[in-house]
Amino acid sequence: MDPRPPRLYVVVRSNISRSQQAIQCGHAVAKFVKEYPDVWPNRTLLYLRVADEESLLSLYEKIKSLSQNHVIYTDPSWNTATSFGVFGSPEVQEALKGLSLI
Repeated sequence: MDPRPPRLYVVVRSNISRSQQAIQCGHAVAKFVKEYPDVWPNRTLLYLRVADEESLLSLYEKIKSLSQNHVIYTDPSWNTATSFGVFGSPEVQEALKGLSLI
């Protein structure tokens, strides 16, 4: 059993402003909690970044096979994917380990 507390990882594009990164992460968290209200116990939250939308979508495709609990957020103002949220597992953590915190 993994001794670490359950984690929600949020990955955001870094080619948007810092304030927009924070906003887009918040949208992903809200969407995750709405879709999976009983999965994450609201404890550990990590915000990570990738370079751009292409990198975000590529990583999200990989993540979808590692976790049943994931969401992607597409900002309606931009009509592009900006962030995604995924509930942590050892496999998810391994896939995200090279990313930097925002």
